[in-house]
Amino acid sequence: MSEDYNIHDELKGMGSPLADISKNMPYSVPVDYFNAFKVNTTNENLDSELIIQHTDLPFSVPQIYFEELPMKVLAAAKSKEQLLNKNKRIIFAPRLQWLTAAMLALIVSLGGYIMFSSGGNTNSEKMLSAVSRNDIHEYLQHRYDVDPTAIIENQHVNELKVENKDIVAYLNDTGWE
Repeated sequence: MSEDYNIHDELKGMGSPLADISKNMPYSVPVDYFNAFKVNTTNENLDSELIIQHTDLPFSVPQIYFEELPMKVLAAAKSKEQLLNKNKRIIFAPRLQWLTAAMLALIVSLGGYIMFSSGGNTNSEKMLSAVSRNDIHEYLQHRYDVDPTAIIENQHVNELKVENKDIVAYLNDTGWE
């Protein structure tokens, strides 16, 4: 670096706001401050002020309390750990697993029985036979744009090609009586 190099000129050239900050230190230390500080800290008067006056405490500590404390804490932790291990029932866990498996199997089989026993074609045929004649006429007019009275009069009912499942689907959408 050369002697004529000035960082403030470089900062001004870059347009940095740091160029406007003064180099002067805003704080000062009094002359011989640190030498006088050593003398003050080694002063005997200072040592006498630091002594804590004896006071009577409401509680007393036995003589070897802090020497025995780590061993007492360790013994208490081990006894609590043994107590926790003693209270664990290892036999109960497999019983609980078997009980849970049995309940799950019962629920699945009961649900399957209910689901499969209530369904089937015979049930929908019974429901379809309970449908009124007006609902069937409305279905045919709505779905196939056919006049059922004209078909019944002409005896061409077998030519309609309407399946029961279509009628059941329609009645499921519009509602059963």
